[in-house]
Amino acid sequence: MPAFPDPQIFTNWHRRPAASAAGLAQLSEKWGSTLPSDYRDLLDLFDGGEGYLGESFIRIYSIEQVLYLHANCGVQDWCPGHLIIGSNGAGAALLLAPDGGVIELPFIPMLLGDAERRADSVARFLCRDAASPHAPDSRFAGKEIHEIQPLVFGGDPTDFANKLALTLQEYAPLVLWWNRKYRELSAQAG
Repeated sequence: MPAFPDPQIFTNWHRRPAASAAGLAQLSEKWGSTLPSDYRDLLDLFDGGEGYLGESFIRIYSIEQVLYLHANCGVQDWCPGHLIIGSNGAGAALLLAPDGGVIELPFIPMLLGDAERRADSVARFLCRDAASPHAPDSRFAGKEIHEIQPLVFGGDPTDFANKLALTLQEYAPLVLWWNRKYRELSAQAG
């Protein structure tokens, strides 16, 4: 595993303070085993944050957000053994795979078959791009971009009228509802 990235790559990020020992213990319990050391190293640096790595926007969820999404978004049902750790802020979730790798897949529909492996560890995922001079737009801090009509249902990815910036508390129930609708319609189509 590569060394954890130089914290300087997070200079322009909006970051929360480091995770607490209690929060790490709670997350380890949810994960069902010891968290990968590089993910723990990240949480020791900051408990959630967002910004650019190179040209890619990345949001790392706080422990509180991870636990909230697992309870309210269907992750444990549709991606068993995986832990949602962040997003690209625009409709794709970042999950920690059982082997410690990082995968990316759409929130809607959340299908493991659509996942793309991004790296074999959190450290390699974070090292893939250099630090960026870009600072995140504070108007969208902590918000996910939701397609009002999801792409899988014919929504237009370039139509700004089809997009809403939502908090996780607003977004999670929509992700759950659309994923259930997708599975319902897929079952009917046989």
